[in-house]
Amino acid sequence: MKKYDLTVPLDVFNEIIRYKQEILILMNEHTLNTQDNSIKDALVHVSESEIYYLLEYHQKVFINYLYFKEESILENYLHWFYRVYLNKDLHIDFFSSIYKLWVIAYSKYLNKTMLIPVKKFYEFLDANNEEISKTAMELKIFYIDNKSDELYSFLVNAQKDKFREEILKNASTQEDFLHFFSTHVVKAMQKVGFMWEIGKISVAKEHISSSILEEICFEVINTFQKQESNNKSVLLVNAPNEFHGLGLKFISKLLENMGYKVISLGATGTPKKDILKAVEEFEPSYLVIGVSISINLYEVALIIKEVNKLNHQNSSNIEILLGGNACNDLNKPKELLKAHEYFKSVEDIVKYFD
Repeated sequence: MKKYDLTVPLDVFNEIIRYKQEILILMNEHTLNTQDNSIKDALVHVSESEIYYLLEYHQKVFINYLYFKEESILENYLHWFYRVYLNKDLHIDFFSSIYKLWVIAYSKYLNKTMLIPVKKFYEFLDANNEEISKTAMELKIFYIDNKSDELYSFLVNAQKDKFREEILKNASTQEDFLHFFSTHVVKAMQKVGFMWEIGKISVAKEHISSSILEEICFEVINTFQKQESNNKSVLLVNAPNEFHGLGLKFISKLLENMGYKVISLGATGTPKKDILKAVEEFEPSYLVIGVSISINLYEVALIIKEVNKLNHQNSSNIEILLGGNACNDLNKPKELLKAHEYFKSVEDIVKYFD
């Protein structure tokens, strides 16, 4: 995709944030009531509830792109969006029609001057529609190796015993297991996700793969020796609107084995107000935030801002640590999000606490 730098003044960004819910509701109404044939045809393949989800997802990507000014957030989303929905038999004209409706929705809440960069942005996407769709269908988001490919095959074909055998061969120590997990298992699961996106495997196989992975890896983690308590507490949270909590579950169990007092708010995403309340109530030594979906990065930035404010007000020193694939969309996640550390893998997080 051609490069595009969308920079809007702060007052425009604030207006977009201020009216985001109203704009989303209006956009949904326009989409469901339009006479545009490409959108009407899309509703044959996509339910009204899914359309709303797609619109909300798009709006969050747009907000994150404006806030962080990182083009990878936009590119990765567009490739995913086109890849999944072209495989659901939506015609490419659908995307152009949606872009035009977004301009109409924003025009009700932004004055003509404020609307200019937004309009240019959607015109850019429309002009590059063909190129985006072509790139999306050709894109490979992972670099698979033979071992990862073998693990992928075991997972999607529900060969639990073979997957267990391969994991156990590489789990004589916790260090070995974590290295193997970060090097090969993660790539295998990335392939699972990609193959689902392009319609090569069913959602059932995607769910089975996750289930086998969780079961076997917890079996292994439970065999590792536990250390004595070190009296330090770790609050583990998934960012708001996150539903990928497997990595956080692993970290929770591993840190408990290492002697930390772990307070987990669960595998699914926790609302911002509840995260901040937990920070005040438990006063942990560390706050670990998992974020795997880039649309949630803006909310994470707001959470970190509030925790840093609490640190200053209370003269406390809660270390804010970040993990998850979403951070890979940022060039300097630690600096941009104002966290103490950022980790690319479960292996790196555990090494930090060791």
